[in-house]
Amino acid sequence: MSSSFAKELPPIVFGVNMDYAMPLVQIKNESGNSELTSGILKDLGEAIAKELKTTPKWFLVPKRRVSSALTSGRVDLICHLSEVLQPKIKDDVWWSAKLYRSANVLVFSKDHAIQSIKDIYYEPVGVVLNFIYTGLDPMFKAGTIKREDGPNNLANIHKLLKGRINYIVMSNLEFAYYEYLFPGLTFQKSRNLKSKTSIELSRPFIEVERWLKS
Repeated sequence: MSSSFAKELPPIVFGVNMDYAMPLVQIKNESGNSELTSGILKDLGEAIAKELKTTPKWFLVPKRRVSSALTSGRVDLICHLSEVLQPKIKDDVWWSAKLYRSANVLVFSKDHAIQSIKDIYYEPVGVVLNFIYTGLDPMFKAGTIKREDGPNNLANIHKLLKGRINYIVMSNLEFAYYEYLFPGLTFQKSRNLKSKTSIELSRPFIEVERWLKS
């Protein structure tokens, strides 16, 4: 792609999952309007747009509408997404090279430490509504562990701190952020929490792919 052509690129429309929270996204809701103000995904989108010599536009979409936003062409690409999280469209969109890996961890206060996954059997575990947890979903369905849905992980942390639940599941990336804000939290890795999800960009953007490999 020549520099002259790159300058003529229209703005790139980035789809942003509204159900995420910091450190991925910070969304301000005011007078019925939602605006992306900061977060890792905003920084990443701005860096990609700068490399392509164009400008980013943000399209906020709830998790349940991510797939339709992609397949309909309303957004050009979405960051922090994988085929595991959107299996129904894995053959309908283009997936870039992997950017990084994200693994789920079990988070709890220090006075509720566990030795094994069996220690949380029949306990409510805080997760995010409509999200897929490949290692735990069979246990949720069987009732071995009770699924407690919340709008995002920050809301689940507040539930934990108030004693409404004792355990929540989040990615290691999110825990690395929240442990500084809430130093009383700790975590446990488990193969049952697997979901070592490869996070990628989706939708065909060849120049983005080249940039990621450079």
